[in-house]
Amino acid sequence: MSAATPPKPSGKGRPTPKRNDQQRRRTPSAAPKSRKEAAALQRAEVKAARGAQRAALRAGDERAFPAFARGPERAAVRDAIDSRMSLGWLALPGLALNFSSFIVTQETARALLANAGFVMFAMLLFDTAAAVRRVRKLLSQRFPDGTEAGGFTLIRYAVARNTQFRRTRMPPPRVAVGDNVFPSG
Repeated sequence: MSAATPPKPSGKGRPTPKRNDQQRRRTPSAAPKSRKEAAALQRAEVKAARGAQRAALRAGDERAFPAFARGPERAAVRDAIDSRMSLGWLALPGLALNFSSFIVTQETARALLANAGFVMFAMLLFDTAAAVRRVRKLLSQRFPDGTEAGGFTLIRYAVARNTQFRRTRMPPPRVAVGDNVFPSG
């Protein structure tokens, strides 16, 4: 060894702690004492996570969106559906009319309710077909190389969003009815 390099110290520079000292320093575990407690703790954690996710959906914070609403393709689908006047809200009233036709005893009222329900359902089908055409057109313009999520998955998402009331859609609409969402150029 040369005089310029000091000798390497051996050991860790402090004595090894005694076992009793180590055990005294440990804090008691916060683990649940029973399966029932563990399940309740897990339910509380899941509920808190869902609440945070729901708040992010309401606020429109895309970083915290759940998987079903995340990505530029889903945002394009939402914009395409939200920018058009939709008859999708007729799905629930049409279903209610159809079911009420089973309860009514008068024959003419029953026939009128059933037919009104079927007319609403036919209008919903035509509206959904128009929405699907619009979504496909927008996706082909915005993503000419194809989409990551796949066409059928995005179409299902569009149909589901089209049948919801506009006020209850999550994430909330970013565009107003009548806005042009198609890229210019």
